[in-house]
Amino acid sequence: MTAAHTPGPWFARKDPNALDDDDWCVGTGPENIDKVAVCSSRDAHLIAAAPELLDVVKGFRRKLETYANAYPRDKELRKLLRNCDAAIAKAIGEN
Repeated sequence: MTAAHTPGPWFARKDPNALDDDDWCVGTGPENIDKVAVCSSRDAHLIAAAPELLDVVKGFRRKLETYANAYPRDKELRKLLRNCDAAIAKAIGEN
């Protein structure tokens, strides 16, 4: 699984042209307007954090696999691995 997202860092900032107080911009740089989406502040912050969250889940998955291999009968570990795989696949567009 490889990510094909636009490299970051990503930033969320209040839309200077917004008519609504909850309109935020998301882009790959504080002043980058080439790759911008306008959304709510909650969505903007989640989108901006997504690349880092993906890296954390990938790292967690690698460590979790070590434990799952050591305890092959642990169904909860296997379920967590499947959940990590599903989240990673969704994040990189392979779902």
